[in-house]
Amino acid sequence: MISRIDTTNPNGTPASIAVHIPAGASLPGFDIVGIPLGQVRNVRDRLRAAAINGGHPWPLRRVTVQVTGTLWSGMDAAIMGAVLACARGEHCPVDAITGGVTLAGGWIPVPAPSGPNDL
Repeated sequence: MISRIDTTNPNGTPASIAVHIPAGASLPGFDIVGIPLGQVRNVRDRLRAAAINGGHPWPLRRVTVQVTGTLWSGMDAAIMGAVLACARGEHCPVDAITGGVTLAGGWIPVPAPSGPNDL
């Protein structure tokens, strides 16, 4: 299953997230294509804690996330939404998400930057 969702980078440029979770049995794992391993661990642990603490099941299969654009914490809600929708075998119910997530499973709105001094 592949789930896609749009978001924006801090400078307001569009970004896209694609999540792939294989339909068959696979070993659990979480990869974000194209970023350093340290950042992947940070995002994985933050999103997993938010999902579980928010009452959502975290997929027990291989999850591969591809981000076009610069990865930043305002993409957490979009990544988590795409991962959870994909794990249920659904497409994301919305076209775009920008925001962070709390470790308790809540959503943190991230205001869109109005100019280069807001970055």
